[in-house]
Amino acid sequence: MSDVLLVSGIVLLAFSFTGWLAAFAENWWRWSSVIGAGLALILIAAAWVTHPGGYPPAEAARAFVRVLAMIVN
Repeated sequence: MSDVLLVSGIVLLAFSFTGWLAAFAENWWRWSSVIGAGLALILIAAAWVTHPGGYPPAEAARAFVRVLAMIVN
């Protein structure tokens, strides 16, 4: 379950980052990207806390593979 939280948080953070870039390009503020980034950071923190020993940075790639294998199977 913590792998799903981590992957969801990383994907949501990537989408909110693109929203921030669009907002800066158009010189106006998007609250949806700020809220999305906050939720993403909460998901990543929850995954890190619930995983025994935390997530080292190299483990994030393996988490993507495990979640993709869960979806495919």
